[in-house]
Amino acid sequence: MYRRIGSGFCGTVWAADQGSSDTTAIKREDGGPGRSLHNDYTMHKEILYHLVPSIPHLRIPVCHQYLSRQDPLWDELTLKFPQPFQVPCNSLITERIPPFPQEVRERIIDEYCPNELKASIKSSEPDRDCLVRPYLGRRRLPPRTSETSGKTRFQPFSLRNYPLHIDRIEDLGLDSTLYAKIMAHTLANIYWKANIDANDIEFVLASPSSNAPSSDIIRSKFLGVKLGQSQPIEAA
Repeated sequence: MYRRIGSGFCGTVWAADQGSSDTTAIKREDGGPGRSLHNDYTMHKEILYHLVPSIPHLRIPVCHQYLSRQDPLWDELTLKFPQPFQVPCNSLITERIPPFPQEVRERIIDEYCPNELKASIKSSEPDRDCLVRPYLGRRRLPPRTSETSGKTRFQPFSLRNYPLHIDRIEDLGLDSTLYAKIMAHTLANIYWKANIDANDIEFVLASPSSNAPSSDIIRSKFLGVKLGQSQPIEAA
């Protein structure tokens, strides 16, 4: 069975249950109007053609297949989704970016999660899908207090696309300069080699995939071994 691991304007993202040998992700075009997963598929293939394996430390998920809503493969796939998602729709099948393991998730929770939320986040199924999104051009705002705001402020916390701002990157001793060079090199190559504007591209830090070359691995005491990864491009 598939479980939902994310969602956005274009649609929902699904993957097989944890422990399965299936390492793919399925992005469904079941969100807002005006977005095209076929366009995403075309751009994804172009980027893979022009960039792989030219940029060290960058891993771009393999783009396996585009499925139209009429594809006969839906006869097999439909029942793997829960209701009300057992309806064929245009979809993109890609390699799933591996989430961080439990020990890294708990390290992030222990360090940054509000105390009153730690137990629930550690046992939360959605928070097993942990990727870290580096924000090199943004620092966290100082927390508001009852003295400055006049009321208690709710502090949401999620490990899905967890934002790691530049001040925390510096506090953890991570190499922000290396990350910036990888991102800049990637964006320049997408623009000049693949002729794609790179609008809405997303970078994440994640666990290395099983076939990742050792030369691509960036090691960190806090996050363990990790790779700079680029999520699939969404249509502009």
